[in-house]
Amino acid sequence: MTKVSIIVPIYNMELYLKECLDSILSQTLKEIEVVCIDDGSTDRSWEILAEYAKADARILPIRQENQGVSTARNNGIKKASGKYLIFMDPDDWYPEKDILEVLFEKAENSGCQICGGEFSEYNDRTGEVRTEFPEQYFGYVFQKEGVIEYRDWQFDFGYHRFLYNREFILEHQLYFPKLIRFQDPPFFVKAMITAEKFYAVKKVVYRYRYGHRDLKWTREKRIALLKGIYMDMDMAVRNHLERLVDLTWFRMTEEFGEIICCGIIEGETEIEEWIRRVYDCLEIDRKEKYGYPFYRRFRDEVILLKEKQRKEDERLENEIKAIKNSITFRVGKYLLYIPRCIKLALWSRKKS
Repeated sequence: MTKVSIIVPIYNMELYLKECLDSILSQTLKEIEVVCIDDGSTDRSWEILAEYAKADARILPIRQENQGVSTARNNGIKKASGKYLIFMDPDDWYPEKDILEVLFEKAENSGCQICGGEFSEYNDRTGEVRTEFPEQYFGYVFQKEGVIEYRDWQFDFGYHRFLYNREFILEHQLYFPKLIRFQDPPFFVKAMITAEKFYAVKKVVYRYRYGHRDLKWTREKRIALLKGIYMDMDMAVRNHLERLVDLTWFRMTEEFGEIICCGIIEGETEIEEWIRRVYDCLEIDRKEKYGYPFYRRFRDEVILLKEKQRKEDERLENEIKAIKNSITFRVGKYLLYIPRCIKLALWSRKKS
């Protein structure tokens, strides 16, 4: 029997894929399958995956045209056969060899549909590992081991470190929304709300790598971000999860506030529509608590940044004018004029 299916979506990760797969295959829990979905990679990711699959029958390689990470994960869920599912990104890894075994045993003994451990981050530029986090990431660490009611926890990040009962996922049709950003929290929050409780393991079970690639925020990514935030806020409000409401509002106004603000400056009008949708989810007391101050600050930030940009453009334009009007520039232009005339004359003579 396959106890755990590890779902790994892959897109152009040749630099890190081997480390990821090695950390999975070296786990002390041997009754696993590794469902790897190559999402149309253009580097050597598929070749590396094929080599590993040839050497270890527990790897199930799947290749698809590029459709995005949500579709890749959802296809992995449908292909998996293990009693439990867990997700891994191809640039991350398991920091210890007994992690899947510990999670499986705790899930079995607790009877919970979801079981997970603590989170850690690895800075690829400095090599620093972080296991302690600021308040907005309180859920990355557990105060104690045992069963926790989601209503008492209300966190939204770090879904990778949890084991999910596959039948539970399929029965409730828990899939990732087709968003190019912020697709993880809506899946995670919906799963937790549906399960109502989970088993918390007081052990770091996942190493998340960051600092190795730059994320460029396009209009499409900003809209996807806000759609994901809207999904979280809608679920939080409908299920009366006040702490999650506050946390989701923080994500939009503080954690991603500058990114959203930049989109408005660039004229992305659809952003304001999605901000309004998130705001409209709120109960009256929450709107009074932090709704209008946010809009006021948001508006002021946009005005300030626009004015700053206008002054910078004006300064550069004046500098260019000053250079063009300077004696040095005019003399240089005249001196360059003579060689250009000679070159043109020689070129004309060659042609004739």
